[in-house]
Amino acid sequence: MKTVKPRYYLLTEAILFAGVLIMQMADQREAEDVLVFLCIACNAVYILRTSSGLPLAAMLLTLCADTFMVLLNVHIPAGIWLFCCVQLLYAWCLHKRGYRLLPVRILAFVLPAAVVIITGPKETADLSVSIPAILSFSLLVINVVCAVAAGARFNTGADRLFAAGLLMFLGCDLCVGLRNLPVPQPVQTAAYALNWIFYIPSQVLLTVSLPEIWKKIKNKRALSLTALLLLAVIMIPLCAVAAPEETAEDAVCFEEVIYLGVLNYGSEETGAERKNDFRYRFESDEGEQVFAMDNGVQDETGRYDYPLQNRLKEGYPFRIGIREGKVISVDELPVQLPSYTPPAAGTPGLRTIRNFLLTALEPAGTVLYVYGGGWNWQDTGASVQARTVGVSSDWVRFFREQDADYTYRDPYGNPALADPPNSYYPYGGFNEYYYAGLDCSGYLGWAVYNTLETQDGKDGYVTEASRFAKAMSDLGLGSWSSQNPVSGLKPGDIISTDRHVWISLGKCDDGSILCLHSTAGNSRRGQPGGGVQLSALGFDRSCEAYRLADSYMSEYCPEWYGRYEVLLKDPDAYLYHQKDTAGIFSWDLQEADGMSDPDGIRDMDPETIHLPAYLPDTRQLSRATPAGSSA
Repeated sequence: MKTVKPRYYLLTEAILFAGVLIMQMADQREAEDVLVFLCIACNAVYILRTSSGLPLAAMLLTLCADTFMVLLNVHIPAGIWLFCCVQLLYAWCLHKRGYRLLPVRILAFVLPAAVVIITGPKETADLSVSIPAILSFSLLVINVVCAVAAGARFNTGADRLFAAGLLMFLGCDLCVGLRNLPVPQPVQTAAYALNWIFYIPSQVLLTVSLPEIWKKIKNKRALSLTALLLLAVIMIPLCAVAAPEETAEDAVCFEEVIYLGVLNYGSEETGAERKNDFRYRFESDEGEQVFAMDNGVQDETGRYDYPLQNRLKEGYPFRIGIREGKVISVDELPVQLPSYTPPAAGTPGLRTIRNFLLTALEPAGTVLYVYGGGWNWQDTGASVQARTVGVSSDWVRFFREQDADYTYRDPYGNPALADPPNSYYPYGGFNEYYYAGLDCSGYLGWAVYNTLETQDGKDGYVTEASRFAKAMSDLGLGSWSSQNPVSGLKPGDIISTDRHVWISLGKCDDGSILCLHSTAGNSRRGQPGGGVQLSALGFDRSCEAYRLADSYMSEYCPEWYGRYEVLLKDPDAYLYHQKDTAGIFSWDLQEADGMSDPDGIRDMDPETIHLPAYLPDTRQLSRATPAGSSA
């Protein structure tokens, strides 16, 4: 394999490193993270073409760790464990170079873990990060000490570069630690600025220190490029110090906080008409703080797009950027979310009637009713969650946090007990709990999105309940009729009434109708809650639709069934309407953009659709109780 000359490798690293610093100063974090990843990838590729063995394994593991921690920002504990493996490989490199104190290093690696396990935090989420972090750091410290001693003992350029690389690696680790400790904001800002200044050159030095590569660096040009790279490390901070000081107007402070909600939510001052002037509560190490927030860009009608508010969720951790008392950036921090096995599983983008109904069943029994749930902050369309493929973990988390006493509005349905500041209902016409559950139109919008789309973040389908059916027809997906759908209901039809929208699963032989929707309903404790569920349209509980709905919800959604009885609804309220925009939508089974029905679902009755012929492949899967569920 033809090797790359060192000067080309170093020049590439210098260009990428400069790009990282430029993106850092421009506060372009996504581009900055990508360039950091490319720097490490460049090291791995160069070693792959030049050397092999332990150094190559160490750099490849570093690349994997950065994939989790930098590029994707997921599975942080896994990334830290990979860095532990990296330090073990460097310890073995030192051992092979003749510095044989490996047992001492392993002991120093294990003892801190024992201390953390015995005296550290008991929460699993904390331990999953703190244990590998302290193990990695402790082994790195020992490696630095051994490498410096080895450089002094063997007195070779490669050993000295290896020690310098580990020393700068240690500087990066210290910066990461300071960013996650309750230290003054200026210290956190400095640690963030110095993080990559230590990290990227450390990896370059570790690469150059390999004997196979060090031997190739014999000419002045290569040495000059190395010197320029190191000089850049020194000059950047000096330039930052010499540059004009930021004015108070330009300074941005970053804090890690817990979002607590809109200040005085539920009072007159937080009505929908005043949302542009809302102030927002956050919990930080300094206690509760209140800030204004950037509302984004206005459209031609004067409405803002609220890009930050559309990402906020009460009780979740965020990293916020603050300028002059106003939040100007919001980044959600990783948090352990509950797992969920849906009672039925659809396939995103598969446009069949069977798949539409399978998809619509996914959130049944685990998503609560929230008035305005599934709508965006500006109340003009779909929320982030309603434009996401799969059942949102936010919905599952909220369901698990509640019990049969959950109420979407007034306790026991009694207006005299109304408590607007602590209610999930938008008394002021605005609901900040849009992310926590779904109302009827939010649910239908999610179900349609997950049937037609395969990627997150596209235009959504949430619209007003009374015109939802017509809106589907306007998109060219099928036909709409304003006639009251007294007869002829087919599985998969979408019915809009004056105040509700729901999915038909067909009419039973006795005339009762099985429907799927998100609706409010009293719990077994008398609290008005409800959510996504199967219900019956009929006149008594002996009707066929009620028996089918009760059978499904009790068998496949036991936690939900423990809180809620199956609802029996008056057919007149669900079939008749006054508004001109209401009516029934039926999927077009002919056009390419519409649906197909290869299973003949639309010709089946609810009895046939319900379980035996309709869900055979999901019966065993959905019998499992979702992980982390509670009664």
